[in-house]
Amino acid sequence: MLYAREERAKIFGEPAFNDVSHFIYDVDLPTAQHILKRYIVSRGYQKKALAKLNELKPDLIYADGLDSLLIAEKYKQQHRDIKLFYDVADLREIYIEEPKKLINRIINNSIKNIEKRCF
Repeated sequence: MLYAREERAKIFGEPAFNDVSHFIYDVDLPTAQHILKRYIVSRGYQKKALAKLNELKPDLIYADGLDSLLIAEKYKQQHRDIKLFYDVADLREIYIEEPKKLINRIINNSIKNIEKRCF
């Protein structure tokens, strides 16, 4: 299991399962409201995660959010035979209502396109 443990959230403790290898990267990502800033800051984590994926050569990747999906999608470009499982815990508000501000509509449409492109 490879994941980013957000320092501000403090929701993940140490791994509970010993039969799965865990690679934890502590990162301080900005909130989702600052999506562009979050993307820039997460580049370092993305590079580490891609290097670890290339080392492990998994046949399945579980992505639990957009940050993980971007990493999995980049890995899948080079390894087309892997399976990708994308879990969105809550239905995103971007699928329910359209924001009023133009910049927010652009960001929402970009996120939708990324998610669609991966599948």
